[in-house]
Amino acid sequence: MVHPVLRRVLSSGFKSVSLKPHIALQGGVASLTSEHWSLLRECGIRCVLFDRDNTLAVPQNASNEVKDSHISKNSPRADDFFSEGVAASVSACRKVFQDSPAATPRVAIFSNASCNTGVSSTHRDRANRFVKGLDVPLLTASGWYERDAVLPFSDELGRKLKKLGADDFRKPGLAATCLLEGALAERFGVRLEETAYVGDRVLTDVMFANLSGMLSIWTGPLVPEASGVLRGILALERITVMRGARQQTRTTHPLVSHEVSARIESQSANK
Repeated sequence: MVHPVLRRVLSSGFKSVSLKPHIALQGGVASLTSEHWSLLRECGIRCVLFDRDNTLAVPQNASNEVKDSHISKNSPRADDFFSEGVAASVSACRKVFQDSPAATPRVAIFSNASCNTGVSSTHRDRANRFVKGLDVPLLTASGWYERDAVLPFSDELGRKLKKLGADDFRKPGLAATCLLEGALAERFGVRLEETAYVGDRVLTDVMFANLSGMLSIWTGPLVPEASGVLRGILALERITVMRGARQQTRTTHPLVSHEVSARIESQSANK
């Protein structure tokens, strides 16, 4: 049996292998307001996933100079970790994608930094600051990490993932799509097509979202990368996104129209 992702790629003549995001933000996550999240919800988006490093917060390997510069420019909260803008946007997202006060918000973090290994003792403090600071769970290959504990998948989903025989669940691989597909259905009751993925990288986040049928929202990196090679790759990624915006060519998503995407881009750019 051919997996739906492979079927989508083959049937589209590889057109679904797109590096163009459905929505490209100039102001990052902080530029998305409650109005924007509500607009996506009205279109049929029912779940939102965030990348972690350089999307929500400065990467762990960034220099102290870069971290201090970012914090001073972005009105840090008391813990100097998330900017007030990012925290406010994620909080608004949680409220929009929560059906009732007693329901679980359909919002989570899925990052290559922890999807394979889970939350090791080395990274536990950093993971806790994300999970507790934003009140959002972290999805890993071994289950949902929430406040110092891992909530394992059901036995059925665990068997399905084990049957894949995969030891690498990083984006943009097929195993990552299978992991998300099962985990989101089990916890939130949503399909990938009803999910938005927010990230800073074109070659991982955007491609992964497009291949999996999710709505791709590109934020661009919060801070420059330390590696000169990676800085060059990121520059090429930005050129790809901006060229698509100038040419007004977009990847098509079945739920969110080009008009809605353009509206969110325009409003976020002026925020």
